[in-house]
Amino acid sequence: MKKIFFLIFCFVFISLPNFTLADTIISPSEGYINSDTVWTASSSPYFIDGNVYIPAGVTLTLEAGTEARMLNGKKFDVYGVLNVLGTKENKVIFTSQNEGDINDTSGAGRWGGLVFYKGAKGNFNYTKARYAGGNYIFPQPGGPMIYNTGGNVSIKNSELYKTFSTTLYLKSGTTTIENTLINQNSQGIYFEGGYLSLINSTISNSIGQGFGAYNGGQIFLFL
Repeated sequence: MKKIFFLIFCFVFISLPNFTLADTIISPSEGYINSDTVWTASSSPYFIDGNVYIPAGVTLTLEAGTEARMLNGKKFDVYGVLNVLGTKENKVIFTSQNEGDINDTSGAGRWGGLVFYKGAKGNFNYTKARYAGGNYIFPQPGGPMIYNTGGNVSIKNSELYKTFSTTLYLKSGTTTIENTLINQNSQGIYFEGGYLSLINSTISNSIGQGFGAYNGGQIFLFL
């Protein structure tokens, strides 16, 4: 009997997912952030299995050293405030849960990006974001790493790369990009409207167009 119990225990132990004690799983039902919330490095990485929804009046803060690993096609819908507060020594990371299996020529396995709606705010400092541009993103919009459709988004001292889509799709609102590297993406910036300030930043090694401006809006370049 003891031998049988030991064998069952060993089987269960070795069959557990490869998580550490600090891992946090955000289920689809937990993706609705209904009050001010802080994600911490000590609870990282966060395995996010559904869309994250931040309503107006609510703030989600990711502290320095936090890592968010997104399931294929899942995204952030931001109507409130998203603060991503990395430091030079401890950056905040957004990536796919399947990053080890991603093909650079396919959208399979990638996450759906961060969407900012009218009145939303996004503050990114020392952020590394990669492998966005996933397939089967619902509901739309989604796909670009950062999609601004009316928010106020600031990105500083960050790296945005390996997106199988447009890295920044700027439809309206205000976007400030400063000291940031946009590298190795299908497309760098697609500017359709609003206000864009691009300060001391680099767009490089894009598969397609690095920068495209269409329709109206104002662009301020500080090189």
